[in-house]
Amino acid sequence: MDWKSLPTWAKGTIAIVGVLAIGGVGFAIYKGVKKAIEKAKEGKEGREAKDDLASAIQEGVKPTISDSEAESKVSALVKSADNCDPTGSGATQIIAVVKSLKNKSDFLLLSSKFGTKTWGDCFYGQVTGSLTTLLIDELDGGQMKEVRQHLSSIGVNI
Repeated sequence: MDWKSLPTWAKGTIAIVGVLAIGGVGFAIYKGVKKAIEKAKEGKEGREAKDDLASAIQEGVKPTISDSEAESKVSALVKSADNCDPTGSGATQIIAVVKSLKNKSDFLLLSSKFGTKTWGDCFYGQVTGSLTTLLIDELDGGQMKEVRQHLSSIGVNI
């Protein structure tokens, strides 16, 4: 059967399916490129934190927490942020973790260990990002102000 002998409705259906297929492939490519760019940006914060941590240590500001404590705090942060939290207990835990940091090196160590993580979100399905992304995404304005005040007191600005 050739194209000319097909009924008009079949030609229209084939044309629509073709356009949708091309559009779907284009959209998938766009989303993939966008996700790769975002992931590269997010990974940059963790890499910069490692460099800044090395500089801070050279300046004499050493972390008060160990690598394993930082990794434990990262796990607590991701667990607290994961999925819906109507009671706000996750935000309370996140604030407690941040307030447990005693100096800039603690924050930089935590940020470098955090790198890029993924956690569940009520509205968007999943969020992938850095420590700063988690704080901004999970805390409301008042909570973020509280966190920023503490971080500012130890020499960190986000």
